[in-house]
Amino acid sequence: MIPIARLMRLPERQRIRKAAALLQEAELAFRDGRSVDTAYIESILRYASTLPLLSGEVAEDILARPPLDQDTGIRTCNSVRRNLMRILGGDPADWDFIAPESGGLDARMRRIFPGVRVYLDDIRSPFNIGSIFRTAESFGVEEVLISPFSASPEHPRAERSAMGAIGILPWKRETTPELAKRPNVFVLELGGVPIDDFPFPESGVAVLGSEELGASPEAIAAAGYGRVSIPMYGAKGSINVGVAFGIMMQAWARRLARP
Repeated sequence: MIPIARLMRLPERQRIRKAAALLQEAELAFRDGRSVDTAYIESILRYASTLPLLSGEVAEDILARPPLDQDTGIRTCNSVRRNLMRILGGDPADWDFIAPESGGLDARMRRIFPGVRVYLDDIRSPFNIGSIFRTAESFGVEEVLISPFSASPEHPRAERSAMGAIGILPWKRETTPELAKRPNVFVLELGGVPIDDFPFPESGVAVLGSEELGASPEAIAAAGYGRVSIPMYGAKGSINVGVAFGIMMQAWARRLARP
């Protein structure tokens, strides 16, 4: 690590950028349970608290924080690092998150509902693909089926938003004719049975349509089990496909988890 005295001699923007990088390294070490030179990190935090572009509340929070243990170390390094990034003119976004590596999740910890699958029908956004994988893994989906024109789960933004779920949740490409041969296929779309009244099957495939056009006519035709809808009350009348899937999947998993 660069000595603090040398860090302070760097040009200001380079110094801030280096301080942010050092805090990110410390955050990763805290997350992994590795040893951290807390006195060194506290020196960087004290420096950050002196920056005039940080709000007074942020600086006070830095100085008032408790001694750095694993939890406070992760949170403090994360918060201050993001504020330093803002000083440099870059608002943090989802691709700046420190996500676990795919190997960091233990597939043996998964509780799976056998035969529960989701079909992604031309989902174009890698972010949405990753978000759906993360939700699917959390609610016990056995496998994700992906149409030929959906974005790849191997896209960096998909992997980032999936937070490691793509590495332990099986998936494969599948056409709508292949989907139509599966039992208990239903689609999440407008104009269907309200989610609280829908008779979710013990196993089956939930179809999610594209962000712009919804489910394709071919996918809807394959959904012989029916159509489920989430009641809407706002002027917009629609929500993000990943959010909609989370609402639906929680309802399906809740039914499956009943004794």
